[in-house]
Amino acid sequence: MLTDRGVGTELAAGHLTDAWFDGCTQLHLPGYSLLREPVQGAALAAARRLPRPSVDLSSTAALRDYDVDRFRSLLAGLAPRVVFGTEEEADLVGEVPGSEMVIKLGPRGVRAGGVTHPAQQVRAVDATGAGDAFAAGYLLGGVRLGLDAAARAVTRMGAMP
Repeated sequence: MLTDRGVGTELAAGHLTDAWFDGCTQLHLPGYSLLREPVQGAALAAARRLPRPSVDLSSTAALRDYDVDRFRSLLAGLAPRVVFGTEEEADLVGEVPGSEMVIKLGPRGVRAGGVTHPAQQVRAVDATGAGDAFAAGYLLGGVRLGLDAAARAVTRMGAMP
């Protein structure tokens, strides 16, 4: 997963090596990695190696700054297998044809396949990283594993699932 923080934004397509992808079966791209160069080039180059990635929409503000129609076009070209987003992000971007849409509802849980799955009741300390933890769990083992990972993440300070 590439994030748009620190030196990560300087990652370019030419920095990628085939060895990084040995044994990889899935690619997850935060929307942030698709919104500006050179990291966008790296994300798209990775997606050519592992087609049908999952994408997290990341931020309504960032999507608006980039241009929502332009982002929709980019998504259409990526043809993601799964798209993760909050209700607001999903409403902004709309349906992504051919993609499973998973709506993150925060402490209310998630909606996937038209079914709302409640979050575990835990004492939340910090929500940082909960969405990423959920996505990782979901991609590896489905809704239940995703919700378990998110529940662990929110009980600790600082994005540590």
